Amino acid sequence: MKGCLSLIIKTIIAVLVFFGLLHLGVIDFIKEKIEEYRGNEEVRQEKMVDKTKDVVDFSEINKEEYSINKDLKLLKNRMIVAEHNSTSQKMIMIEPKNEAFLTKEDITSEKIEEKINTLVDKYKYKLVKFEKI
Repeated sequence: MKGCLSLIIKTIIAVLVFFGLLHLGVIDFIKEKIEEYRGNEEVRQEKMVDKTKDVVDFSEINKEEYSINKDLKLLKNRMIVAEHNSTSQKMIMIEPKNEAFLTKEDITSEKIEEKINTLVDKYKYKLVKFEKI
């Protein structure tokens, strides 16, 4: 019997809290913020462009043509996913946290073959998938 009574009391408290928040306007405030984020795509895109400008500069690209969908951080890499609006093709820009693969000095040095072989061995079994290039 004690469990049933505590359930009823918890339900009454939850209902009172809900109506209290409704009366204070908190729920309307939350709905307004969600609609502001969802409804105003232009503001969201501007925030995404500012947030991702250290990886890729989208300031010169036509905003009606491309849109930034996601800004992800996976493992050691930061990835930005952009979509071409008319063809729905996705483009991924990756900012690795490790050093550059080949530098100008590597290309002009005599140990270029050794450097390429090291890179091939290092990335031989990593999956990279390209579609519709």
